[in-house]
Amino acid sequence: MRLSSNRAAERWRIVEHWALAGAALVAGGAAMLALIDRMMVVIAWANRVFG
Repeated sequence: MRLSSNRAAERWRIVEHWALAGAALVAGGAAMLALIDRMMVVIAWANRVFG
């Protein structure tokens, strides 16, 4: 019974690891999109101001 419990715990650790990695990937993607959006706003402003 103990061996099965250890295997289940190890599997759960792997699932947690990949869930955290996925969440970090999503957060990183959202941050990158926000950065790109901000850069596009700055570029549009510069084009308007400096022609």
